[in-house]
Order: sequence, then structure tokens, then C-alpha cells
Amino acid sequence: MQAPKLSVFNYKFTNVDTDTLDIHVDGDIVDATTQEIMKNWWGDETSVSFKSFRNQIEKANPKTVNVYVNSPGGHVGDAMAMHDYLTELEGKGVTVNRIGRGIIASAATYLVIGNNSAMSANSMLMIHNVSMIA
Repeated sequence: MQAPKLSVFNYKFTNVDTDTLDIHVDGDIVDATTQEIMKNWWGDETSVSFKSFRNQIEKANPKTVNVYVNSPGGHVGDAMAMHDYLTELEGKGVTVNRIGRGIIASAATYLVIGNNSAMSANSMLMIHNVSMIA
């Protein structure tokens, strides 16, 4: 029996045929290996890793990137790499808009920190001390 597909996560790119790329990060941020495991074992096509994030943006080659974040966080290494990549794009003349919606927690906070950042009136930002699962 095949495991049911998860619909909890929502990671998608839209507007890929225009100069503006909308990115929606509504689930966990994971490393590339975990993303592959989640895809192969549970059919999850929507978790986000730095590798998938970067590859999709490079493929679209947009002039403007809108990043919408509603995420509990996840892998801090990939989140920091995604933040640094967005900052690097800005240095190359790409407009990057970071928009927080709902809950922006833990590692996901890296995605909304930077130039052109905004949060909706109903959103909540949660930053905590470093922690690990033992």
C-alpha cells in the first residue's frame, strides 16, 4: 500500500512566464536530502530546500521576486543560504520583496529579513534561541 500524499506543505512558484516570480513558502524548510526523502516516501512535492529554491529562481531569471512566507521554519542552514541568495540577487539588480503572512517562525524568519520586507497585520514573527533535537 502506498503512503498517502501530504497536502500540509505548500511550496510553489507562479508567474514563471513573466518578469515577476511569486514564491510561496508555506511549509517546512528542509535540506535537499530530506526534500528527496519526503518526495520519494510521502509524495511531497512542495517542501523547500535551498537547492530547489535557487534552481527555480535561476530557471525563471526574473527581474522581480516576491517571496510570500507562512512557515514554521525548519533547517536553519538552508534558510540562511536562501536569505543570502536573495541578498545576492538584489546586488545584481533584481527586486526582491519579502512578505510575511500568518506565522513566520524559527528559520523562516531569515526569508523575511532584508530590504523590501513587510508583514500582514495578522501575521506573527517568532524568533527563538538556538535549539536542537537530541
